[in-house]
Amino acid sequence: MASSANDFIAGAVSGGLGVLVGNPLDVIKVRLQTAAAASAPVVSHASAVPPPTRPVPAAVFNAPSTGSGAVATLHAPTAAESTLAQVRRLVNREGVASLFRGASAPIMSTAAMNSMLFVSYSAALRSLQRQKDDDGGVNSARAPSIAEASVAGLAAGFACFLISTPTELIKCRAQYIRSSSTLSTSSADCSRPLTLRLGPARTLHLPAHNALAVAAHVARTHGPLGFYRGGFVTLWRDAPGYAVYFGAYEAGKGAMRWALDRGAGEVEAGSVAHEARERAVQFWAGGLAGVASWGSIYPLDVVKSRIQTTTAPMHPVSTPLLARLVAPVRETWVVTQAVWHTDGARGFLRGLKPTLIRAFYVNAVTFLGYEVCMDVLERRARW
Repeated sequence: MASSANDFIAGAVSGGLGVLVGNPLDVIKVRLQTAAAASAPVVSHASAVPPPTRPVPAAVFNAPSTGSGAVATLHAPTAAESTLAQVRRLVNREGVASLFRGASAPIMSTAAMNSMLFVSYSAALRSLQRQKDDDGGVNSARAPSIAEASVAGLAAGFACFLISTPTELIKCRAQYIRSSSTLSTSSADCSRPLTLRLGPARTLHLPAHNALAVAAHVARTHGPLGFYRGGFVTLWRDAPGYAVYFGAYEAGKGAMRWALDRGAGEVEAGSVAHEARERAVQFWAGGLAGVASWGSIYPLDVVKSRIQTTTAPMHPVSTPLLARLVAPVRETWVVTQAVWHTDGARGFLRGLKPTLIRAFYVNAVTFLGYEVCMDVLERRARW
């Protein structure tokens, strides 16, 4: 029980650290992934027939509104822009704060998601490692094998689905939206600024790209299930991704320890040199695990971002249950075809460079923070 509590706390701390250091490049990733949205083919959710290659007229995305009050439209930057050009344009036009757009939702929810991830992973790992000794106890002292870590990661990915999908949806929309006085009535998923009344004479005005404003709009227009738009592809992105993630982490630690022992010789356990070596191993193995994980599932992430930043299809009340269940699968296939018809294979790799850069240092910090926090908590428990 204490181990689960430690996993929960360490997961929350490491998740928060990861969001703080990684959000700027995550904003760039989403902007690049969805850069071709304004020129993407018209997607029909009623049929799985490949969509036409005719681009959507610009007027559809920039149509003036007859309503009142500013709304935010989904903004598609130039697809050909490089990572550095995106950063410069974003800072020049929208300020440094734009690099942290959408961070409030992940900071609050990633702590919970990372806690669930590490608790689920540790629980699955203990179950796999359960080997009875002569006294009927459980031997969990040995390091997990790559196969055990991968299977436990797969189980943890499925367990995190309920939190990861709403978090990803709010984050992607907050990062993709640009506040503007140009209104759009063509998109059912445009977001309005939110005004909160905190008292008789006090109100709080939140811009449309604020995570709370995005969440309020989704809840108002689509209800609770609206937060699970793109859930099908998110599930099949996360489960294999976490299998690679934890498997690669254990593989990386084993390989680096072996290389260091052969090159520099073994060091005494518990010494300062051993502690410094272990932290370096955890940092580099965590970073490489993040790169391996994101590299393995990145095309699915592109499709997920496209789905979560576009208008959800409306299903009549009379739609059969089977058709509703099949709809996410069909939509995933149609969006995949749309990416292919618009950009070819390159469309599935757009934004990969900033993602892999971000993946290294975010996951290096995440795993290092988790391991350090776990060590501190376990030492406190022994006092």
